[in-house]
Amino acid sequence: MSPPRRSVLVAVLAVSSPASLAAETAIRRLTFTADMREMRVLLNPFLTPVAWALLAVTCVAAMVGVPAHRVIHRRMVERLAEKREDRNARASTDTVALYVAASVVQFPTLLATMCFTLGSDVAPVFAALCVAAVGVVLIGLFGAPPLVGNAASAG
Repeated sequence: MSPPRRSVLVAVLAVSSPASLAAETAIRRLTFTADMREMRVLLNPFLTPVAWALLAVTCVAAMVGVPAHRVIHRRMVERLAEKREDRNARASTDTVALYVAASVVQFPTLLATMCFTLGSDVAPVFAALCVAAVGVVLIGLFGAPPLVGNAASAG
């Protein structure tokens, strides 16, 4: 099986956080009791500022995403050693570096989504998800060039 195209991986990673928010919202609406909804109302004034702060963290993470991807990728390439000529090993290196760098950008949005689950306003969480998606796309476009030719290229 050939490795997935980098553009497909980037697209899937970019939409994964917003998709998780949609799934969380659906599950919450189906399962939360009146007491849980009341708890969300009570926690809103405390968690909304936290969600805004996580938006700021996401912005910083998105700005360091491309350089982080290049560093992660370079270090992983250095560890390839004798497997450097193995196409599957190189493709795996490309993919893992992309996943790790995307995680750096998306981790604050995971925390922001948890804030929303517990009661924060949706605006900072949605903004963080949008910033993270842009950050992941930037990694795909401007991050380290893939080791494997067309199968993992950005186009």
